[in-house]
Amino acid sequence: MEEPNLFRLLGNEWRAVAGSAEAEAACAGWARSSPVLSGLASPAAVVSLCQQRGDPARSAALLRAVLKQVGGGPWPARTVLQSVLPGVASVARRARKFVGPQGPWQRVDELDQDAVTTAYQRIEDLAADPPPWPAMAIVDGTWQRLRDMANAEGRRQSRQTPLSGQAAAHSPGELPAVAEELASALAEAVKLGIVDHTDGWLVYASRVEGWHMEQLASRVGRSGSWAWRRRVRAEQLLEGAGTALAVAG
Repeated sequence: MEEPNLFRLLGNEWRAVAGSAEAEAACAGWARSSPVLSGLASPAAVVSLCQQRGDPARSAALLRAVLKQVGGGPWPARTVLQSVLPGVASVARRARKFVGPQGPWQRVDELDQDAVTTAYQRIEDLAADPPPWPAMAIVDGTWQRLRDMANAEGRRQSRQTPLSGQAAAHSPGELPAVAEELASALAEAVKLGIVDHTDGWLVYASRVEGWHMEQLASRVGRSGSWAWRRRVRAEQLLEGAGTALAVAG
């Protein structure tokens, strides 16, 4: 049976909770500090208005107001994400051309997880100084990050021999050269404090040994989304520290 689509799951979750008493209380608090939100009884009402066509300036003002509340509980970031979720789903579909053996994602659900995680990160990054058009900034930033990940993977594969099969299929001392290089880079990154041991393990076990992120997350008692976020961040740090690692090596 096909796994449920992440965006559909998020939509179902939102419809179940966005009109709850807790959600309404959060929205009432926002309205006290942001008059533009006055009269909106719940996060569900905010999202519904933001997604209506015809008044983009008002939608942008609403999103800026909610963005300013990010960090004050779970509702602001989730409300902004739900408001822009159709756009995030659109760029995830656009990025499906990068899914496959030569891309950073082996399956569509992996891509969808990274798209949502990246959108969340954009929301957090923009909260301190909301831009004039928040939805555009979040969605475009998500697309740029997905494209950068695909381009980085293409460059990596152009420099290295692709892995043939999982490293677990090889006996000790017979790992493919690229796996040995990754293991060495991760060990050095952990030693230098660039990434921690768990994040290094997530990168190696998923990229080389072929474990699914949800399987790895369950082994440390965490959620799949937590593991995806940690791996994305670890790979960003590894990419940024490439020169330092080369010098240290």
